[in-house]
Amino acid sequence: MKTLLLQQAGPDYTLVPANVLIPTPGSGEVRLRVTASSINPVDYKFARNGAGLAMPHILGIESGCRSECPRFLNHASL
Repeated sequence: MKTLLLQQAGPDYTLVPANVLIPTPGSGEVRLRVTASSINPVDYKFARNGAGLAMPHILGIESGCRSECPRFLNHASL
């Protein structure tokens, strides 16, 4: 999937375009399909101070439509 990776946090933060593997959802998790995203004020704050993030880090807290989920989850539990 295409993404922007936060390579380095701080006043001179670095965002790098990258292609990364699509993660497989684990137990109790779902994978969401995000068709568009943006850099929001909260992302800017994470990039500026790092907030204890492991680098590289994918910014963004938007959500999209459900793409894949384990069998035991159903619409009522989401």
